[in-house]
Amino acid sequence: MIARVISTLGSVTQGVLSGRNSLHGLLQGLVCQIMVQGINVLTGVIVARLLGPDGRGAFVVMTLWPQLLSILLVAGLPVATIYNLRHHPSESANTAGALVVFGAIGVLAGGLIGQLLIPAVLTRWPADVVATSKTLIWFLFINIFTLLLRPCFLVKGDFRTYNALFLGPPATYLLLLLLVWGTVGLTALNASLCLLVSGLPVLTWGVTKVISANGISFSHVAIWLKRLSSFAISAGSADALVVCFNFADRLLLASLVKPGELGLYVVALSLARLLMLVPSSVSAVLLSSMSGTEREHIEELYHYSVRFGFWALLLLAVPLLALGHVAIVTVFGQDFAGAVPVFRILVVDSVVNCLTQIAAQSLMALRKPKVVSLSEAAGTTVAITLLLVLTPTFGLEGTAAALVYGSLTRASVVFGTLHRRCGVKLPSLLPGRADVAFIRNRL
Repeated sequence: MIARVISTLGSVTQGVLSGRNSLHGLLQGLVCQIMVQGINVLTGVIVARLLGPDGRGAFVVMTLWPQLLSILLVAGLPVATIYNLRHHPSESANTAGALVVFGAIGVLAGGLIGQLLIPAVLTRWPADVVATSKTLIWFLFINIFTLLLRPCFLVKGDFRTYNALFLGPPATYLLLLLLVWGTVGLTALNASLCLLVSGLPVLTWGVTKVISANGISFSHVAIWLKRLSSFAISAGSADALVVCFNFADRLLLASLVKPGELGLYVVALSLARLLMLVPSSVSAVLLSSMSGTEREHIEELYHYSVRFGFWALLLLAVPLLALGHVAIVTVFGQDFAGAVPVFRILVVDSVVNCLTQIAAQSLMALRKPKVVSLSEAAGTTVAITLLLVLTPTFGLEGTAAALVYGSLTRASVVFGTLHRRCGVKLPSLLPGRADVAFIRNRL
């Protein structure tokens, strides 16, 4: 009996390390996301402790733009890559060539947009912060090509490389932070540089793997640009709205509040977003598993994933709410005590947001990306409108409450459409024997 248990555990561990099927890939991704979030907490503590609320706010402003614009400019392309490679697996080289062209266009467009957008938004910030932000925007090329590279490995079931592309940048960032801190001391500028260049080593490694495995071809690039863009346009609108929803608070706060208040808000947000490790690991593997499958299989995976997500979120959210005050004051210092009320509201927002993100993958698999786009548009509109109304009156708590209302709007559209228009049964949140059997069979 003991030998059998040990043998089973050994087999599961080996499967998780190798990511040999979708469930092992999901578990590997979950472990990877836990490690990433742990590193993010550690780097966030280092930056907050050494820079204080004002420095933390300046750091956010200088690093916000490459992250925001890179995700916006490739919105829909990762999903389009997965979908098209699932249906045309022999066209990897042509797909890679099209992605290189898309990436180059995105870098040029993002840099130019940043030069215009940054000074228009940062009207209350010192001139040196604005000038630095305009220079650092060009580092978005690392983010853009990394985002385009990941799905090439995911669709082939190479979960180990896919997850390494997630883990590599934060691990490198931590090492760079410690090196700079121990040598010249940490400032908002060199901390920003550490973050922005941290993805370059793993990006270089990933590109060499793609070239050695499949090569890159530009012989039919026009055809693949059209194929990818046609799907990305419909799916990308949803992705773009998700990005707008996720970044709207910091963008608007950058023009509405003082640097110290922005620093408090970002600390609260970073802790609450620890919950995002659940949909980040579930959704990527889920969409890949659902694409090109029958409706019954999609509905089955939808039920399992929502149940798994709910209980995983519950196990994470309860300790966060109970220990949030102690954690913030102890870890970040008394200067960040003002972040506690905002943090509690943002935990609620994260739970709703996570479950909606998991459920939305089913709509994408059912080829209803426009509904996802509609939900994002509705949620973003509600959130931004209420943010502009509530923030001046209620401060940071008003900002957090606006995000909750926006997330509830998105959830009502996504779950309502699946239930009423698609005829998909609402999932039970209580686990049963079928869940245990499902997991046992996949392991």
